[in-house]
Amino acid sequence: MLPALSIWGYFEVVEGLGSKRTINFYMTGHLLEETNRRFPMRFIKIKEVTNKTGLGRSTVYKFIADGKFPKSISLGDRAVAWVEEEVTEWMETRLAERNNTL
Repeated sequence: MLPALSIWGYFEVVEGLGSKRTINFYMTGHLLEETNRRFPMRFIKIKEVTNKTGLGRSTVYKFIADGKFPKSISLGDRAVAWVEEEVTEWMETRLAERNNTL
């Protein structure tokens, strides 16, 4: 089976003078592998990881060292990010564990 092409985008409303507005639409696309991926792959930086999970920066790195959190991916010499879906799955696992213990 051929991989599917995922095309997604977003609208941006740019305020104009008077009653005129400009609306821009940005599109991007890439091939999705045959997986159960619910949305296109996206890398997120540490600030978004901490906002999304409620964990502190040092706790994220401690959990990684302990094997309890998804590893980051190197984006270059001094930049790392996480796969958003892996972080979301980690959060869903925490919820499932909580619900199983109730």
